[in-house]
Amino acid sequence: MDLKKIAFLYEGRTNSVFRDPFLGVPAALRALGVRCLTLDLRQVSVENAIDAVRHAGVDLVLQVTRTPGTAWPMARARAGLGCPYVLWNLEEPNATAGNDLLALALEADLYVTIDARMVRWHQAPVFFLPLFFDEAVYYERHLPRDLSAAFLIQYSTPRLRHYLRPLVAALEERPDSCVSTYRPMARGRGAVYRLLAATLDRLPLGVASAAGLLAQRCGWWRQEATIRPQSFFVNRDEEEKAFVYGRAKIGVGFSRVFGPWERDLRAMLPGYEADAAGNFVQIKSRHFEVTGAGAMLLSDSSPELDALFEPGREYVAYDYTAPADFRDKLAFYLENDAARERIARAGYARAQRDHTLTCRLSTLIAECRRRW
Repeated sequence: MDLKKIAFLYEGRTNSVFRDPFLGVPAALRALGVRCLTLDLRQVSVENAIDAVRHAGVDLVLQVTRTPGTAWPMARARAGLGCPYVLWNLEEPNATAGNDLLALALEADLYVTIDARMVRWHQAPVFFLPLFFDEAVYYERHLPRDLSAAFLIQYSTPRLRHYLRPLVAALEERPDSCVSTYRPMARGRGAVYRLLAATLDRLPLGVASAAGLLAQRCGWWRQEATIRPQSFFVNRDEEEKAFVYGRAKIGVGFSRVFGPWERDLRAMLPGYEADAAGNFVQIKSRHFEVTGAGAMLLSDSSPELDALFEPGREYVAYDYTAPADFRDKLAFYLENDAARERIARAGYARAQRDHTLTCRLSTLIAECRRRW
């Protein structure tokens, strides 16, 4: 198949405060010489999307989803598309059981997973493709590296907090670090967050980011004594995250995932591999965003991450079950500029060479051409 035109389907954000992380896909496809029809499935019905696809005469339909439960309507209607249908799911393994992804994958002509461990469990045609970063957003902006470290993460479950508390405590000792979350701000504080974020959305990027960094010093936003859910603005927008990582000497990664879905996944796939502590691994976008923005990546170790970045040369690994290891390595690399900058440069080169959105789409297009 000579792929000249692709229909790109995605679920846009319903909250206008957030900028969609998929906005770079059409430009990346054009850079690869492929024309793109873009359809937001929150704005058009499945029937209208099918009509648009058939009218445009595309060669392939690519649906990218972070909410795989919403992919079912289009997957079930794929017979009306008149061309191959590829579903790229960015949420495995945590969405596998709850959204019955093994069955959903069977509805696609090609199912793309970000989890290499899931490949053997799928009966459908499946292709492994790691996450990525948008190189049009994350790059070396040559900003002053005036933040010691940046850790942009969501404290979503008690077990996750158990492992994160020591990391956050170590970062708390450094007043020029940035730790960010927004998900736990429920009820009244969540309403205030939405109001403030909507207001800041109207301000220039630098002003909004500066306000977020000032807000992180405010104790009123703390959820509990040992966790600071501070600069709640920087998670809302890809440009703002890039701005923060571009100012950080070190970007902290964490790839273990926890949630109520774990029991269902263990029951569904009893042989699915966990790490030595019995926890599941999911490589996150932040691993690529940190390195893509030129900061040194300090992340918990895993075979999956080691396959993407060389430990000790392109990123620094810590043992997430040994808090002292994180604290010692954070201190060492903040005190040794030459060692930190050498690893940051190597990680940046690897990310920009191998892990951009354009790289992933090029790999996927080559696979589709091979198959059809």
